[in-house]
Amino acid sequence: MVLLFIGLNQVYLLLSQIVLQVGLFSQNLSLTTIQTFYSNLPDLARDNARGFYDEIHNHIRWIYNEDTTYSETNYINNYNRELSLDLSLQAFYIYSISSLVTNTPRINDYIGIPSHSFTTYSRPLIV
Repeated sequence: MVLLFIGLNQVYLLLSQIVLQVGLFSQNLSLTTIQTFYSNLPDLARDNARGFYDEIHNHIRWIYNEDTTYSETNYINNYNRELSLDLSLQAFYIYSISSLVTNTPRINDYIGIPSHSFTTYSRPLIV
């Protein structure tokens, strides 16, 4: 089992004994990459971030809001930034989601789309 989570001041990777066969092991993924950026995020942004594993692209993505007007009572599910970790490259990417002047669509959450789909088609077979 592999678990990736956002801590108070770091992004951690936790590997279980099934993978390592020696017990639990944690690795700070942000220490040598985005630690300063991550430490400067407001506590409210980290506390209310939403995460999603993108199976198709092998990314872990978190959406969060770092506006000064953001609060637990004001647009709690309105996000304007995304932090993405490419697991293949072990690289972080930071995206901004801009607002329009009025009637701006909002990012509220991720929607998982299956990496595959299938259909069934039946047709009589005449021999």
